[in-house]
Parts: sequence; structure tokens; C-alpha cells
Amino acid sequence: MLLPEENAAMKEPTRVINGLPLPSHCLVQTEKQVADYIRTYPDFPLPAWYAHPVTLKRMVEAIREGRATDTASSLEVVKEDLKLLNSSVEVDQGEYDEVVAIKPLFLVRQYG
Repeated sequence: MLLPEENAAMKEPTRVINGLPLPSHCLVQTEKQVADYIRTYPDFPLPAWYAHPVTLKRMVEAIREGRATDTASSLEVVKEDLKLLNSSVEVDQGEYDEVVAIKPLFLVRQYG
């Protein structure tokens, strides 16, 4: 039998990450912790919810390849690249590992 507090927690909105429900408060708490951490770096180029080494790596690659000229445009390139990658697109294992690491960060925010 569930206690009233447990029952209420189960009814809160959730996101699904790796097939498992993630309570919204966990997502909010994690984003706050990342935001607090990157606040010590005033020139950090990303919002907290996209802060991941792979995101930064792919942004740098977009600039090096000439597909972007600055931070804002490189983030947009990364978003567009991720939108194009779906189950019908074949990638090598290295790219697959990168995509599964960061695509959920963008999906949860609906690429916003």
C-alpha cells in the first residue's frame, strides 16, 4: 500500500529518460545544480541545460568546419544536426555514443 506522499509523488509530471520516468523535480534540481556550477564561469557559452562536453565539442567542430561563425550559430548547428539524426540514420559508434549522451538534453527542452 502506498503512503499518501508516495501516491502524490507518482502523479507529478514526468519526463522519460532511457525508458524510465524521471520526476520533473529531479530535472529542475539537476539544472539548478549545473547553473550554480557554471555561474562561476561568467563566459560559459551555453545555458545550463545544454552544458555537456559533447555539446561543446560539436559546437567547436561546427566552427572549425565553417558551418558556424560564433557561439550562438554553432549551438544552432548542433541543434539542427541532432534534429536530423533519428532511427533511420546510420552513424558510426563514436557518433552514436555522442548523440545518445546529448540528444535527451535537447529533446527535454524541445530544442529551445
